[in-house]
Amino acid sequence: MIGLSAPTSSGRAVAHERKPKMTQSTPQRRRIPLAANQRTIARDVRHVHDVRFDEMLVPGAVPADLSAPLWMRLVPPQMKADPGLRQRFLRLAGFMLPEEGVLRPTVAGVLTAAEDPAVFLPNARTVVEWTLGGIGVSREIRGPLDRQILEACRTVEDTVPGAYAPEALFEAVVNAAVHRDWSEGVEPVRIRIFRGFRPDRLEI
Repeated sequence: MIGLSAPTSSGRAVAHERKPKMTQSTPQRRRIPLAANQRTIARDVRHVHDVRFDEMLVPGAVPADLSAPLWMRLVPPQMKADPGLRQRFLRLAGFMLPEEGVLRPTVAGVLTAAEDPAVFLPNARTVVEWTLGGIGVSREIRGPLDRQILEACRTVEDTVPGAYAPEALFEAVVNAAVHRDWSEGVEPVRIRIFRGFRPDRLEI
């Protein structure tokens, strides 16, 4: 579970793991430039060196299940024109690894470049929950992991506008998603917004 502390004297909010709530901050309202972070999120998936399940092969997945437009955004410009270099990039990035001489997608590859990773990894979904007029509301977000993170941040910002520093919210959601064990279970990344508290609370 991820939470955020209140901004420090330096004005920066600090993210902590396994804390039960995120407290409200009071910076000037602004949206984080989420679109600019898509490349960063996708790279983070394969840079979690302390978690090796991201290099596990995904049963049933084949190279065609990885969408070229999704992984091509990460290919260095000097490698894009050469099919051999593109294949090399997929191996170096850990998105595909050989099995009996055949390249197959890994967990990192499916999370980053499959149109709907939940087809292969049932817990590769994000659910945002809140109350509206006393009625529970939830939104399930699917798609590549970076898209899920960006849409989850937008949903929180739209539900409790100005409640949290955008950068701190973004970091908390990224940490919760990237550092979880995607190799087993069906429970999605779950974000709960508790409205009506002073301040509003957020659990991830």
